[in-house]
Amino acid sequence: MRKEVLNTTPLIVLCNIGYLYLLRELYGEVMIPRAVFEEISIKHDFVYRQVADNLDWIRVERVRVREDRSMYRTGLHDGEVEVMLLAQDEEADLVILDDSPATRMALRLVLKNAGE
Repeated sequence: MRKEVLNTTPLIVLCNIGYLYLLRELYGEVMIPRAVFEEISIKHDFVYRQVADNLDWIRVERVRVREDRSMYRTGLHDGEVEVMLLAQDEEADLVILDDSPATRMALRLVLKNAGE
């Protein structure tokens, strides 16, 4: 089974245009880290209600505590950091981000892991 991890903004965009269901049609199930879920619950009530109504296929996952967590903090928000940590922990097949610094970090991680 493929594993997909999403950040906040893709959820916001899909909810705002009424296409959150596309994630289920495309992937069956997706994961978001707890920090992303908390961010939408505080800042984006409309999105939170839609995500909360679909927790049967949107899995909210806790990221395990990691000593190397601080290396991800360079200009990234908690949600972005947890997306990358969760993607590594779950060996995700796809990470959906919207932020250039986060995308660059994710690409570095993939290249680093590919050589090991």
